[in-house]
Amino acid sequence: ADADAPASSQYDYYNVVTISGSTVSVTEASCKNQVCVKHGAISMSGESIVCLPNRLIVRIENGSEEGGGYDSVTS
Repeated sequence: ADADAPASSQYDYYNVVTISGSTVSVTEASCKNQVCVKHGAISMSGESIVCLPNRLIVRIENGSEEGGGYDSVTS
């Protein structure tokens, strides 16, 4: 993995978002159903992975905007 971006909240929920090459995946999560982990990797603009129990959305955007990088937002 090129980078892991743990996302957690004040309620002890967590997801581990893994960025590897040109793909992004949720590799670990505290949710019971694990749909976000089972979803697999995404790599195309417009694709997303959603974890409803943990209120997480991982989305690939165009990337043509300045700044690049990633943003982690939890509530």
